Amino acid sequence: MEHMTAISNQPDLQQAAEDLIAPIKLLSISLTPSLDESKRLRTAISQLLSKFNVSTTVISQVQLALTEVLTNLVKHADCKATVIDLLVSKSGEHLCFQLRDNGSPFEGFTQHFTQHRENASKLSFAESGMGLGIVFQLFPNCEYRANVSVPAGVDGSSSDGSNGGDGISVGFNQFSFSIEAPEQVSKQVTVAIVEDEPMMRELVAAYLPDSYHIVSFENGQAFLQQHQGQVIDLVISDISMPVIDGLTLKKKLSENQSLAHVPFIFLTAQDDSDTEMLANSLGIDNYLTKPVNKQKLIMAVERALSRYQQLAKREKEMLTANLLPERLPELDNYQADYFTISPANTGGDFIYHRQMGDKTLIILADVMGHNVESTLFAHAFSGFFSGLIGAHKSISLSSLMIALSNQLLTDPVLSKTLITCVGAVVSNEDIELVCAGHPAPILFSSSCSQENREYPTGWQTLELKGALPGVVQDTSYQTHHLQLKDNERLLLCTDGFFDACTTREQRDVLLTRVGQELCTKGEAGEGHSGSLKEGIQRVERIFTELCNDVEDDVTVLVIQNKDKNT
Repeated sequence: MEHMTAISNQPDLQQAAEDLIAPIKLLSISLTPSLDESKRLRTAISQLLSKFNVSTTVISQVQLALTEVLTNLVKHADCKATVIDLLVSKSGEHLCFQLRDNGSPFEGFTQHFTQHRENASKLSFAESGMGLGIVFQLFPNCEYRANVSVPAGVDGSSSDGSNGGDGISVGFNQFSFSIEAPEQVSKQVTVAIVEDEPMMRELVAAYLPDSYHIVSFENGQAFLQQHQGQVIDLVISDISMPVIDGLTLKKKLSENQSLAHVPFIFLTAQDDSDTEMLANSLGIDNYLTKPVNKQKLIMAVERALSRYQQLAKREKEMLTANLLPERLPELDNYQADYFTISPANTGGDFIYHRQMGDKTLIILADVMGHNVESTLFAHAFSGFFSGLIGAHKSISLSSLMIALSNQLLTDPVLSKTLITCVGAVVSNEDIELVCAGHPAPILFSSSCSQENREYPTGWQTLELKGALPGVVQDTSYQTHHLQLKDNERLLLCTDGFFDACTTREQRDVLLTRVGQELCTKGEAGEGHSGSLKEGIQRVERIFTELCNDVEDDVTVLVIQNKDKNT
């Protein structure tokens, strides 16, 4: 066994990674051992992290750390590397970065690494001569490991002839660190107060709950000129105001497609029936007269928001329904079914399916976000798949993912979001699989014990990885062919399925119980435990039982052989 040296400033990152199920590979680039590659590295990191809404400051820090290590590998290694790989993956709530090289273990690097580990707070960038001081200050969890055994061709590691044939282990040196992935910012209700009297504006703002975001305008014209496309959830407006009064403001909002359906409340001193009747004819949600009671105002606001949210929910459900088919297509030798959970009643999970000759294409995809915008992007991606397949008549699954990635690099609209997907082409012979930045498929299997009629169930993560679309031009995607046995079930899922689990133990329990429900055989020892549809329903119940704090969309799709007893 090769000697392995590990120098770490924190608990072993490798062990931390093993505590997470199926890290999602986002980026894999093989770099030429040259200083000229620094620009390519920085560009790829910037494009990737921007999609995750990582701040420009953190992006610059990641770029600095990786280019500093790359520079040292190129300039100072005793035995220069012929291969340097950049790998980026998402494990749970962290983005993990690795630079691997196949040169000799970097003794100078190890010495400086040890020194900085012990004296990181005392040493500066200039003192080290290798730039590790600044790296340690930026990323205290960084780690350097020498002679890490990596199978050739796995995880993006390259082969230059010295690595031998497929499956032969290669000794790589590895520098790694991680950052926390930014959390999705929860939606905050924004209320616009349009009132020409400053004291009244302050009073209304003080009456409303602190959880609301308040924006104030001195009259209707100021609102129209200054809101600048800001998302407004409710408008509270006076009627009698200079320049543009409240009634005229409401008329103008009704003519604006993006603001026509925003809840609107008049809060005015005009207590006459004619004005109130005219105001109500404009489609407002309430008409309150000054002076207003605090509780009465809050109730009016909550009622208006609730009605709007109910209407929006119905619209979202209708929009999302088109992305998730009522049933999956009939397959010759297989059957498939799924369930989906969306805490926000909308989101970016979608299933695309299409018949391609005697084969069936099924794509499970996840667009970043949990709002209407992500749903609209999902429709756009679904349309892209339809157009591409229709134009080519026949296209391989890997070529489809390459085309998607290239489209994200060039399309000014689609490039603003992030998508991961797993595709399956199902034929009579087998199932072809490709992943693009998506959680790897899970294969469940069971075995029968004739003595005690027990059916132990196991599961494994398929070694199927592909880069996040839209980061590198003409990236390649590996395919995996699978012939399902009668005692096996293939599970595809979006990352919400695992993100809902907070510990490795919880994930293990979830997968074990899911496997038992999908694979356990009937009383006679033949067939499945009920239909696949019933199995999917039981899996959904298990998931909601074990993971009761679901924040992300969850879609789970299962494929198995057709039940020969039905």
